[in-house]
Amino acid sequence: MGAYNRGGIKLLCDITKPKIGIITGVNEQHLATFGSLENILKAKYELVESLANDGIVFFNTNNRYCRELYEKTNNLKKRLYGQEAVFPGEENILGAKALARELGMSEKEIARACQRIKNKFPGIQIKKGIDNLNIIDATYSANPDGVLAHLEYLKSWPGKKIIVMPCLIELGKASKEVHKRIGKKIAEVCDLAIITTKECFENIKIGVNLQRVAPCKILFLGNPKEIFEKIKNFTKEGDIVLLESRLPDQLIQQLTIDPEG
Repeated sequence: MGAYNRGGIKLLCDITKPKIGIITGVNEQHLATFGSLENILKAKYELVESLANDGIVFFNTNNRYCRELYEKTNNLKKRLYGQEAVFPGEENILGAKALARELGMSEKEIARACQRIKNKFPGIQIKKGIDNLNIIDATYSANPDGVLAHLEYLKSWPGKKIIVMPCLIELGKASKEVHKRIGKKIAEVCDLAIITTKECFENIKIGVNLQRVAPCKILFLGNPKEIFEKIKNFTKEGDIVLLESRLPDQLIQQLTIDPEG
């Protein structure tokens, strides 16, 4: 369930009457529509407040706000999950495993189901790109924690590392600091960053310059054709490109190879 303001999750819970809840994370996403982080926390907690008395709620231990909500919950059966996560995003799989155990699945059944998961990092697709580039397609959606996790994953790949992303939206008063934080992570990981919208480009650039590590080139480019040409000229076989958040379909199609084609 998701929401853009308080009352949205309660409305959905009134319809679905859940007995089990999982709170996977809380961050600044949609801060502009909620007005404050406190309102976001209250909205997330609507799920807990809507559960049946004999229900159970799971919280992601790797998110500090989830831990706060866990400590606040006293009238329900509750569990923390994700303690064993060794790479960003793995806590989502661990959360699913915790829920499966609660529903009565055996460890053998859970292990067999996990073996069928082709992509262990939810929310992204690994694709083959032109000129034998590797493409991480994370264009479905974006939030601050997700971008940082994807950059941490990008770090594990060999070759030059490039990120292409727009500025994130609906972050309200937290937007400047969030984009500076993303800029610092970009500087830590990437050789080239192409930002496709202007709103917080300068904040990302400040974050890049604050990191003071090996130089990362950061550019504002909004034209898909110019972005494509820049990547093509900057990269060689084996390099990797992270496509983050909503980007033009034209660019994604130019950079990736259709496996059906």
